[in-house]
Amino acid sequence: MSRRSSIHSNRLQAFGTQVMTTLQTVAVGTLLLCSASVYVSPQTVKALSVFTLGFPFLLLLAIVIGLLALLFTPRRAWITLLGLVLCSGTIRNYCPVNIPRSAPDSSWHVMTWNMGGTTWDDSSRTVLHTFLEKQRLDILVVQEISSPNADQLANCLKDQMPYSRFFGDSQWYGHSIFSRWPILSGEKLTVSGANRAILYQIQSPLEDTLFVVSCHLQSMHLDSDVRSDYSAIVHRQETNRDSVQQTSNTLLRHIMDNGALRALQADTIAQFLRAHAGRPVIVAGDFNDTPVSYTRQVIAEAAPLTDCFRASGNGIGRSFNRDAIYVRIDHLFCTENFKPYACRLEQTPISDHYPLHGYLLPLKKE
Repeated sequence: MSRRSSIHSNRLQAFGTQVMTTLQTVAVGTLLLCSASVYVSPQTVKALSVFTLGFPFLLLLAIVIGLLALLFTPRRAWITLLGLVLCSGTIRNYCPVNIPRSAPDSSWHVMTWNMGGTTWDDSSRTVLHTFLEKQRLDILVVQEISSPNADQLANCLKDQMPYSRFFGDSQWYGHSIFSRWPILSGEKLTVSGANRAILYQIQSPLEDTLFVVSCHLQSMHLDSDVRSDYSAIVHRQETNRDSVQQTSNTLLRHIMDNGALRALQADTIAQFLRAHAGRPVIVAGDFNDTPVSYTRQVIAEAAPLTDCFRASGNGIGRSFNRDAIYVRIDHLFCTENFKPYACRLEQTPISDHYPLHGYLLPLKKE
């Protein structure tokens, strides 16, 4: 090889190294910024509600670029590795991996389920009742349920959970809780936005009164046409440029506006949790936000709370099952008065949400 060829080759190699280094730095930097943005309220910067939704795509991009760096510039692959280590907590929030462990017999079986406000036919009602009876639950928290459906469930589950309460502005849309133990009270905890959180107090076997916060936080309020258009775009059934642009703009506007309202609701819940630190609390329900979001972060750190799926579940855990939206927006948290086991989702077709449930072992006070 001539000297000129050698110089040219070295320059190409140096240029390739610089390009891969730049790509890794940008990808890792954006991923770190997304991870850190959960600490900033969308009330301050509305665009963050959109930015945090991109976390799985940014993670995938960083991994792909890291693999390319490992192949072509292995000495610089440490950049991606360092970024993934720094983001490991956020990655675990989004997609945890745990060794399956059986729950002790003294654990409580707790489930949260957004039932989608559906009207059940006889077949669906039979499937639902059979499914719930087999679960042998101690506490069931339900969102988007009508008063008549709540009454039917109460009658079905009365042998397991003889106590129940419905809370809603009308008989057709609200929250319900079913419990093995007496329910002392129920009251609205959040007042902002169209959705809400309900605070229940339960006289459980614990020394202190158990607080259960049932959440159905601000949704995107997307009508069926917008959701259908989004699904068509994802499945490449809609390619008209103007239509895609219009649907995208509508989605972004809804995500940002409702994200700010949801952040305000999350702040209210966090304020309550901080005021009752040390008390036994279960927070469950439809957050309408992913595990990488301000909503999830501010609530989780308020008490602090244990994310039951993060601590004992596995995988992404898709809980919303319609319109090509692959996210976990339903969550189950508990205070340090409990240890979670075997948290998982059940793929039952009754609602547009899958039920999330797990076992909570009450811990004795030292």
